[in-house]
Amino acid sequence: MCNLKVIVVLVFVSAGAISTGADMDEVSEHIKRVSTSKYPCSAPQPRVMYLRDIIGDELWENKYKNDMRDIRPFHTVLHRCEGSGCCSRYNQRCKPADTQTVTLKYVVITKQRFVEFPAENHTSCHCEEISDNLIK
Repeated sequence: MCNLKVIVVLVFVSAGAISTGADMDEVSEHIKRVSTSKYPCSAPQPRVMYLRDIIGDELWENKYKNDMRDIRPFHTVLHRCEGSGCCSRYNQRCKPADTQTVTLKYVVITKQRFVEFPAENHTSCHCEEISDNLIK
């Protein structure tokens, strides 16, 4: 009786490791959906960016935090490489190859003044290796 239980357990464990043709078909379809030819890492995509992310924490905390409700617009659109395309190796990510600094103008409504901030716009992308401890 004890031997029968062991056999049943072994059959159950190994049955979970066996993949079916349907599983492989599903994986193949998934690979096709995310292929690097459909989503190449080359062209940055537009992303909404909020002012705090553009100017950084220090300038935000020291100078503009209290004015935030009065600054317009609240956000802007810049082009970004991150998440815009696929790379062919597990340890590569889509990163900016070229950037352009643009000057963005905002208004502080209550103080009736304009402020300008430089921002980085990605203009082209490439696959770049990242260290193993940064892989998520």
